[in-house]
Formats: sequence, structure tokens, C-alpha cells
Amino acid sequence: MAEVKRILIIDFTNYEDYPVGGYLSFARNLMFSFGPSLALVGITTSNEDPVGRWYRKTIDGTFYDFFAIARYNKAKTKHVIPDRLASYCLVASGSWQQI
Repeated sequence: MAEVKRILIIDFTNYEDYPVGGYLSFARNLMFSFGPSLALVGITTSNEDPVGRWYRKTIDGTFYDFFAIARYNKAKTKHVIPDRLASYCLVASGSWQQI
């Protein structure tokens, strides 16, 4: 079987609707351009999504390989630790958890 090459995107977003702004806009543009050739690493805001393992996630009708590094509460507006620093710490430490 042929080896499938993917583009790995790591960002502190759920790639659907959180957080609103630059994180999400950039990621959505990449998803529009590259489609399922992307493998996404980010956060989840859904209680149904697993954390700390790869799974197939459907976003806007397209299947992506997805790895959630944390389950995030969308209700929080300000965090003591900035999101990008939290994302780096989660990826670097391998501590998949709920924030």
C-alpha cells in the first residue's frame, strides 16, 4: 500500500468554531486549500471527542485525521495562561487533559 503524506497543522483551535479570530481563520483557510491531506492537532470543545489519541473527525463534510491535545471549555473568556503558551506546553509535555 502506498504511503500517504499529510501536512500536520498544530494550533490551539477546534477547527470548527473556537476560538473566533486569527487562530480559526488561518486554520480554516488551510483546510479549504488542502482538504483531507491535512492532519490536525488542536483542542476539542465536545464531550464526545477523545483526547490524547488520533481519530477521524468530520468537519464541514470532510474527514480529517485529528488529535485533540485538550478538552476546552468554550464558556471561558479569559485564561491566566495564554492559549498559545498552553498549547505549546500540552504538546511538549504530552499531558493530554481537560482545561
